[in-house]
Amino acid sequence: MRLLLTLLICTILIPLSHQTAQAVTASEMRAFWVDAFHNGFKTPQQIEQLVHDTEYANMNTLVVQVRRRSDAYYQSQVEPRSNDPSLAPAPFDPLQTLIDTAHARDIEVHAWIAALPVWGDNIGNVPDDHILNYHSTNASGDNDWVMRSIDGDIRDSEKNIWLDPGHPAVIDYTEAVVRDLLVHYPEVDGIHLDRIRYPGTEFGYNPTAVARFNARFGRTGTPEPSDPLWTEWRRKQVTALVHRVMLTTVELAPHARVSAAVIAWGDGPTQMRGWERSTPYKQALQDWQLWLQQRFIDTAIVMNYDREYVPQQRTYFNNWLEWQTASGRGPVVVGIAGYLNSVDDTVAQIKRAQQTGARGIAIYSYAVTNKDDQTRRVLLQALRDGPFRQLVPMSPMRWKEVRGALQGTLQNIDGIAVDGTVVIITGPETRFVMSNASGWFGAPGLTPGTYTALIRLHDDEVVWSQSEVSAGTVTEVQRWTAGTLSPREQLLMMLRPYK
Repeated sequence: MRLLLTLLICTILIPLSHQTAQAVTASEMRAFWVDAFHNGFKTPQQIEQLVHDTEYANMNTLVVQVRRRSDAYYQSQVEPRSNDPSLAPAPFDPLQTLIDTAHARDIEVHAWIAALPVWGDNIGNVPDDHILNYHSTNASGDNDWVMRSIDGDIRDSEKNIWLDPGHPAVIDYTEAVVRDLLVHYPEVDGIHLDRIRYPGTEFGYNPTAVARFNARFGRTGTPEPSDPLWTEWRRKQVTALVHRVMLTTVELAPHARVSAAVIAWGDGPTQMRGWERSTPYKQALQDWQLWLQQRFIDTAIVMNYDREYVPQQRTYFNNWLEWQTASGRGPVVVGIAGYLNSVDDTVAQIKRAQQTGARGIAIYSYAVTNKDDQTRRVLLQALRDGPFRQLVPMSPMRWKEVRGALQGTLQNIDGIAVDGTVVIITGPETRFVMSNASGWFGAPGLTPGTYTALIRLHDDEVVWSQSEVSAGTVTEVQRWTAGTLSPREQLLMMLRPYK
């Protein structure tokens, strides 16, 4: 098929003595997850306390849930302001206030976004201008974006309603949410993706998603949850969303860190090839090892939520820790479940993570710091006196300073997006990427230099385009030319991982 390719895109403060940061060589993320289901950043007074506590504990990062269930704890142009009764009324802007307050004390602020769940039964009534009022199960045809189980359920076990990443519009919409946030909050230090997965293998049965899968592979009917091709296809839809968010972030805010809260259910892999049998890969369809390898995320914050005092769970924690900090695994931060542990056990897990070479620690959560109903002050003091005795900077992202990215959009001669086409990007290094349902494709983390994007039409006929990739920028692919395959290009076509 001939292709025409177009350019995409008032509380009491803990007494705080003056500290002088010592010259140190170590660096790591030291973060609190601050969730929106509890207080912590919903008034100016809470923000002052939050930043003070973070500084007192010698921590350097706040990961704050500014999108709970498709509602905004910031001034969004895409989604409604949260109707949370604990949130101070407008014009108070919790995200901007937090950025200003935290940056004055050299603390980073990462915007935590729950990516796919968009409402929950425990939240209350859906606001009038919420996405579910336009794209739920009562919408016709492709306007229905809601994820279903194979039995037709639209709620997971926690009574959350999710959007389906197998629906093309869901990826575009979620990217628009991130884009809007980055445009209006250019000083934010990171985008943190949560719930960036499926609730389980029985989910993913939005009608448009199933129809798209069947069209792609010449199938009919409804695939079984255990169908290998269907499982892999859904896994790739999650990856496509992560991929898109990374390129948007590099384009608009190259300084910002893209991280994901990734799961580590059960026991960890015990060998290099054990990943394909792990729960993230098999059950949540969340291939976060690939995300690290392909630089679709800058940092994986692994939710190593295990009870230190339960021997089996302690073993799970240690096995995951050993696997995820192995040489070459990528930038991994260990997520600690403070709410499941005593303060002493949380400190013990932090120390082990530091000893194994993790890139940092994130504690869940600021709201519930321990299982024993001790005050937050107890944990803050234990951190200050123990593993966080010395202030250190955030781990740098040197790869972002020296690498660039490439992206483009594919359309056919009628201007219709081309889904599922392999694009070979070759130059100083080679990548195989696939266009999504909007025709978009991209490759982050490229060594600067001249690259050729190559697409096979049929037989030996191709279209290709050359682009110059520079560090810290996103280059748009354009000016496509028809041609034939060289011997090297024929070999690359045979080696491509996508069929």
